[in-house]
Amino acid sequence: MKLCIIGGTGQQGYQQVLAGLEQGHEVVAVGQSRALSHQAKLKNENLSWKKADLANKSEIILALQAVDYVLINMPSSSFNDENKLLSMFDNLLTACDIAEPKKIIFNTSMYVADGDVQFQAPRVRREMINRLQQSLHSNVTVKPVIYMDNLLATWARPGITEQKVFCYPHHEKLDVSWISLRDVANIMLALTEKNEFDGQEITIGGPEALKGDDIARHLSKSLGLNIEFQSMPIPEFGKIMAGLFADRNSFDAKKISDELVKVYTWYNSSPLEPFKVDMQPLIDKLDVRLTYFSEWIKKVDWERDD
Repeated sequence: MKLCIIGGTGQQGYQQVLAGLEQGHEVVAVGQSRALSHQAKLKNENLSWKKADLANKSEIILALQAVDYVLINMPSSSFNDENKLLSMFDNLLTACDIAEPKKIIFNTSMYVADGDVQFQAPRVRREMINRLQQSLHSNVTVKPVIYMDNLLATWARPGITEQKVFCYPHHEKLDVSWISLRDVANIMLALTEKNEFDGQEITIGGPEALKGDDIARHLSKSLGLNIEFQSMPIPEFGKIMAGLFADRNSFDAKKISDELVKVYTWYNSSPLEPFKVDMQPLIDKLDVRLTYFSEWIKKVDWERDD
C-alpha cells in the first residue's frame, strides 16, 4: 500500500507517517513546515518527502502520483483565511481527480457538528466535508474531538511541569474523550480498506471520558507532582491563542479570540456534549486499540516532546 499524507510534516500528519511506516506501508509525506528536521531524524527506505504548496495545483499533482490512499490534514481553520483554505482543498480534490487514488481519508482535526455550523473553524471544515462527499472519490471523514497531545503545547505544558497546574478552558464537570494523535493515525489507516465506512463522517475520541480533575490526578501520579486542575476562563484562552497565532498567520487577533470564545463557550455548554464520544461501536469493527490517558502520559518525554 502506498500512502500520501498531506500535512505529513505537521504534528498530526507526522504521526500518520510514523504509523504508516510501522505497518510496513510506502509513505509519501507532503508538506512545507519542519520537513528538514523530520527528514533528518527519520530515515526509512519506504519514506519519501515532497515539499508542496497546497495553493500550487501542479505541485500537488506531482506529489500524488501512483498513490493508493490519500490522508488529508489541512491547516487550522481557526487561524487562516477561509477562502484560501477552501481553494487549497479544491486543489487537492482536483489533483485526486487526476491521480485517482482508491480512497481519501480526511481528518478535520476538530469536532464538526452536522448541518449548518455557525462558528468559523468548524464551518470551514463542514464545507470541506461537503465538497469531498460531492466529489467522485471514495472517502471517509474522521472528526477527532480533542487531542491528548494538546497538553504538550507551549501554552499548556509549562503550567503542568512548572506551576503544577493543569489549566484548560473546560468547566469542572465537562466530560472529555481525549484521543492521542497516534490513535487518530491508526484509525485513519484502518479505514483505508474498510469500505463499509465509505461516504461517512465519524466523530472519534479516546476510550474514556475524563473531567479536568481526572486529568490532574493522572498527571500527578505519573509525574510525581501534586497537580491541580484549574478551569481557564475562556476569554483568557482566546487571548492566549490569538497572541500565539495572529502574527504567524497574518490573521486578525481579535477575530481569532472572538471566534475561540464563541466556540469554546458552546463546547462547554452544549447539550450535545461534543467532547464525549462512545467509541466502542467503532472499535468493535476496527482492529485498533485505543490508548488510555494514563498510558499516553508514560510514553511522553515531558522535557522534549512537542
